[in-house]
Amino acid sequence: MEFSALAQIYAQAIIDGTRTIEAVPVPFRSDTQAALTQLQSNK
Repeated sequence: MEFSALAQIYAQAIIDGTRTIEAVPVPFRSDTQAALTQLQSNK
């Protein structure tokens, strides 16, 4: 599944601990959450 580059960047920042899901702008949250789930399942 493909996500916007911005959602992927936000998801990586959450994994890195430099951003929280609450800090992600609302329009990007669902994509970011999905990208985050995918990133975590790939590890």
